[in-house]
Amino acid sequence: MENKNKSKNSAGGDLKGFEDFMEGQNDEVGQLKVQKREGNFESYNLLENDSKRLNKIKNIMSQKIPFLSKYDQSSRLILEQKIEIEILKNKLNEIFQQESSGYQKSIKEVFDSYFGPTKS
Repeated sequence: MENKNKSKNSAGGDLKGFEDFMEGQNDEVGQLKVQKREGNFESYNLLENDSKRLNKIKNIMSQKIPFLSKYDQSSRLILEQKIEIEILKNKLNEIFQQESSGYQKSIKEVFDSYFGPTKS
């Protein structure tokens, strides 16, 4: 009889370890399912944000574009920018042509180092 009890106890002890192992496996599987749910939520959140962004673009296109076609200012703005560019070019040329400007000094140093000092 004692042999039967020992075999039952030893079998129960073996099952106890196996049950613990299976419980650990079930916990890991449960964690994987949770991660998949979070991934699905992230996808849903991404799609929702993208939908909002596209709706905003649609609203801009439907409201602002007709206004721009009725009241086009692009040619006037381009003309103003061209005038401003010319003014800045003229100012820069005046600064560069001064003998004491940093630009002239730097260019002189570069030419002197390559071609030798100029004879003055």
